[in-house]
Amino acid sequence: MQLDVYDYFGERALLNDAARAATVTSTTKMKLLYISKTLFEEVLGSLEAIIDQHRRQREEQAKRAYVQRQAEGLLEVTEAEFKPVAKVGTSACGDFFLVSRLADGSPEGQRDSLSEASVASGGRESEQRFTIHVVSKKKTVRRWNASRTQGAHPHSSPHVSHRSSFPLQVDAKMQKAVMREVALVGALPPCPFVPILLAAFSDKSRLFAVLGTVLACELSAIVGKEKLDEESAKFYVACLSRALNHLHDQEIVCRTCTLDTVSLDSRGFPQLADFSLSKNVSDGGGRTYTLCGTPDYLAPEQITKAGHGFEVDFWSLGVLAFELLTAVSPWDPKETGMSEMKKYSAITSFQPKRGSTAEGAGALPYPTHVSKEARSIIEDFMCPDPAARLGCRGAGQEDIQLDPWLSSVTWDTLETSDPPHKPECADLVTKYYATPDGDRPSFEAPNYHGSNQWCDDWDFTCTVGYTVANARGEDGDGRKRSLTKGSL
Repeated sequence: MQLDVYDYFGERALLNDAARAATVTSTTKMKLLYISKTLFEEVLGSLEAIIDQHRRQREEQAKRAYVQRQAEGLLEVTEAEFKPVAKVGTSACGDFFLVSRLADGSPEGQRDSLSEASVASGGRESEQRFTIHVVSKKKTVRRWNASRTQGAHPHSSPHVSHRSSFPLQVDAKMQKAVMREVALVGALPPCPFVPILLAAFSDKSRLFAVLGTVLACELSAIVGKEKLDEESAKFYVACLSRALNHLHDQEIVCRTCTLDTVSLDSRGFPQLADFSLSKNVSDGGGRTYTLCGTPDYLAPEQITKAGHGFEVDFWSLGVLAFELLTAVSPWDPKETGMSEMKKYSAITSFQPKRGSTAEGAGALPYPTHVSKEARSIIEDFMCPDPAARLGCRGAGQEDIQLDPWLSSVTWDTLETSDPPHKPECADLVTKYYATPDGDRPSFEAPNYHGSNQWCDDWDFTCTVGYTVANARGEDGDGRKRSLTKGSL
């Protein structure tokens, strides 16, 4: 081995105080500089941390390049190139379909060998697999018009109740929500627990958004009415905390972290794929005031309309953790059909009562099998004071990772671990693709003859590396930017 100018040796001493195992001999006159481990760490930090940082940077670059290649393969795509296989979820604005596509532009053809989604789901070598979010234009407009005439909030059932006390909106909020969703998702950098938007296109009656993941089902379809063991619940809470902090880093409040809106992909990892109620709050000083969301998951400040921000997502994560461990709602554990007004009253009057392990004791109806540490993190997430909530105290994700209940989580390898429901999710996707064509769903939507002005800017090909400011989907003239393969 030959060392040239500016090369170095002895780095093992910076890692573990180990002496160099080989002899280094100078063959010419030279100037040798050295630095002690103490001085190195005082100036630059630990070498191990530097190596880890460089590794993460390389991994991030590889992810961006992978997404770029996928997006480039979806230039000028149309609905005819995709074959719907199964409906795997529903959002406030449409449905999620598992689809197959061939590289030659037909529903069957050669798969990109780098398609992680296809590899993970066991797809045929000739097949690309994606998830497509399909939105009906007519249903979007009709839903808005109906909610206006009923005096209901446009984000009504299944997300909020029809209540006459909701303010009557004066503009097309649902259409804006649809367009805002595709702009938000299209601006997101990669995250293992948030699908990347690869492309968006439209036809006369529908809007399509192609996601770079293979969704298997909604979390509720797997968990259902069966409570989880604590290790399984920890996995989902840990992954979702990472996803939420990823969104918060982009100034996005999620508001859709619930048992029915979180999906599982073909490998069993949770995915935040529904952004129908999400919003970039950078323009509002981190606050927004619209009452929207699933009633059981609303935070007190949402109900009182005091203004809310990222803190509501950690409240909902606490509610979700409770449901994962108990299979019931914290507000209606006996499933009596409690009215939403009573739920709101219970939420706004909630005060944690720590230290009790008896069944039903305290402010929440904990079964005896729920550990003291699990109760503690749930009530830390569900602290009535938003600023004192776990994840909102200044340290963010680090605060969550240090919680005793999550001490067994290996955070550095979370996205490469084995999810608790990996076999079930893989089996579901295999079953979907084995379904005869005649039994598969279609993209059918009612004909739409209205104005397309509200969705004219839908179509684009997406890449990552977009700035937070562009998450609102605008350039200088206020129109939505087209994201092309040169955007990286």
